[in-house]
Amino acid sequence: MTSQLETFDPAPDAHVTRLAAAVSADDLSPRERDMVRLIVAGMSNQEIADTLYLSINSVKTYIRSAYRRMGVETRTQAVVWGVRRGFLDELDDPAPLSA
Repeated sequence: MTSQLETFDPAPDAHVTRLAAAVSADDLSPRERDMVRLIVAGMSNQEIADTLYLSINSVKTYIRSAYRRMGVETRTQAVVWGVRRGFLDELDDPAPLSA
């Protein structure tokens, strides 16, 4: 019997598609970058909507579009993608979000 520890795959990109590895942050629209930045910050969709003065449906649409471009399927994959491309560093940056 194999334990969970033995089957754990430490490769952080194990579940991220090859497309995700080829896409850069510059391939996202400014609004999609905002979404990724706030997702990496740990915000929920509703918190993002409140912060950016958007409807929850607009936020969901931007996030879906960003996920397609990024080649990811889950929020966790999006966070990993964003952290690997420097979005975590941007959290300390006072640069404004897109208008």
